Amino acid sequence: MRKSNPFLVVLLVVVLVWTLLPFLYLLLASLTAGSFLPRGLALPSEVTLDNYRNALFTESIGPQLLNSLLVAGVTTVIVLVFSIPAAYGFARLKARTAGFVFYLLLVVRMIPDITFTVPTYFFVKDLGLLGSRFSLCLIYAFWQVPFSIWLLRPFFELIPYELEEAALLDGASQLGVLRRVIFHLLGPVLAVVFIFTFQACYIEYLFASLLTSIDTMTLPVRLAQYSSMHKLYWGPMSAAVTISLIPMIFIYVFGQKYIVRGLTLGAIK
Repeated sequence: MRKSNPFLVVLLVVVLVWTLLPFLYLLLASLTAGSFLPRGLALPSEVTLDNYRNALFTESIGPQLLNSLLVAGVTTVIVLVFSIPAAYGFARLKARTAGFVFYLLLVVRMIPDITFTVPTYFFVKDLGLLGSRFSLCLIYAFWQVPFSIWLLRPFFELIPYELEEAALLDGASQLGVLRRVIFHLLGPVLAVVFIFTFQACYIEYLFASLLTSIDTMTLPVRLAQYSSMHKLYWGPMSAAVTISLIPMIFIYVFGQKYIVRGLTLGAIK
C-alpha cells in the first residue's frame, strides 16, 4: 500500500480551501439580511432566507433560468450535430486544404467576441430574429463549433481505420460507420464537448445582453440587473447566483467520470 505524500496532502488541502472560499462567502452573503456583505466567514447575526424567496417568488428568476437552459441545450445539440462529422472529415482527410481550413477555424475562434457585436446585431436584425432565443443559438453555435471540432479531431485520429474498413466490408455505409462504430467509442469525449459547450452558452453575457428582449432574457443578463447606478443588491444577487449554480453543479457531479475519461483518452497512444 502506497503511503500518502504529506506535501501533496497539504497542497490538496490548500487548493480545496482556496477553491471553496468564494462559494462559502457567496452562501453567507445570500443568507445575510438586507443588501450588506458579511464581515469575514462567520455566520451573520441575523440569518434569513428572504433573499432566496425574493429570487424565486417576488422577483422570480425562473423564466430567465429556463431561457438559459433552453438556449444552452439547443445550442449544444446543434454544435454536436455539426462538429462530429466535421471533425471526422478533418481527421480522415489528409489533403493540405483540409489542414488549412482546420487551422483557419481556430484563427477565427481566437478573435475576441466583442469584435463581432455590431455586425452580429445588424445581421440578426436583418434576419428578423432580434429578440429571439434562436438568434442566440445560432451565434453561440458559430463560436462553439470550431472549438468542438478542435477538441474532437485528435480522438478521431486515434481510432484505427481498420475498424471502419471492417464495418464497410460488412455492408455499412460511411454514415453508418460513423453512427454505429465510431460514435460509441467517443462517448466520454462527446460528454466533455457537451459539458463545455453547455457551460459556455449558459454563462454567456455579451451577446445575450445585445440580442434578447424582456421575454427572452437569459440568466446572466438578469443577474446584472441586481446592480444599479447607486447601489448593489448584494443579498438578492448572491441568492440568485447561488441558485444559478445548481444546474451546472448537477451536470459536473454526474458527468465527472466522463470528463476525466474524455480528457485523458488521448493521453496514451
